[in-house]
Amino acid sequence: MRFRSKFVETVGYSLEQKEKKLIFKGMMGTKPPTTWGESISQWKEDVGRGKLPNQRFKNPANTNVYYWGGKLLACWESGLPYLLDPTTLDTVGKETLNGVLDEPRCLAAHFRYDMVNDRLVTFRYPPPLSRLLFEVFLSELSFLYIVFN
Repeated sequence: MRFRSKFVETVGYSLEQKEKKLIFKGMMGTKPPTTWGESISQWKEDVGRGKLPNQRFKNPANTNVYYWGGKLLACWESGLPYLLDPTTLDTVGKETLNGVLDEPRCLAAHFRYDMVNDRLVTFRYPPPLSRLLFEVFLSELSFLYIVFN
């Protein structure tokens, strides 16, 4: 048995590696250093776009990794999964599951496997909707929506 690990080369990771500094705020409190002027500028830019100020999070694709439908997926709750090469763990790129997903419609990192029906069950809470959506994927990556209010 061998163990292998690598960083998922997400867009945010690649930008921070290139700049050699934190650019994005972390979900658990890590915050890039900014000057007062930079903070004000970012705040104005965020408000102008209709976003909450200072909510510049990157998709680290680090919450869960699982193999489904012939694809190794690195997932996070609020972004597209990243496709990884299952042999080398190299990052292939963002994965839309044959066009089913897009940026606002991401795949939850927390899933359950239905062994009886051989299905992957995920959920998401897409703003501005006020309902929880469950998505059921068959092994060939076709899917069904189940809506729960």
